[in-house]
Amino acid sequence: MGSGFVGSNPAGIDCGTNCLTDFAQGATVELFAAAASGWRFSHFSGDCSGSGTCLVDMNADRQVTASFIEQFALSVLIDGQGSVISDPSGIDCGADCSAVYDRDTDVTLTAAPGPGWVLAQWIGAACPLAATCTISMQQPRTVTARFETAGDLLYRDGFE
Repeated sequence: MGSGFVGSNPAGIDCGTNCLTDFAQGATVELFAAAASGWRFSHFSGDCSGSGTCLVDMNADRQVTASFIEQFALSVLIDGQGSVISDPSGIDCGADCSAVYDRDTDVTLTAAPGPGWVLAQWIGAACPLAATCTISMQQPRTVTARFETAGDLLYRDGFE
């Protein structure tokens, strides 16, 4: 399920080309998976389980499914003075402002203004003006955390 490749040792399984073949009775077949670009291998299921290579003893007909999960990039831009971290981890701006997450993952971004700065806006996400912004990864996303100096924001809003 998903997008990737499954091969075998001894040779015979070469999915997308040949996902069904005969092996000698009593043989042990090693299956291995490699994800296509934009996907990651998750696990095997059926007559073999786990997220590494899969060893199948051919003492009966066997069926194994390889599952792949689509992934999307989340990029964070900083406008002004501040930083952003993510939960689950992966983004820690200034140092690393992009990460790849599994489809349907909810990523919470937390903004921390620099001294004398305030968070003014999240751009590229439907988030309220709050320190945190949660993004559901359904596609590649770019989000900007815009910070303004505290004095500029107060003056703009008419406060002194």
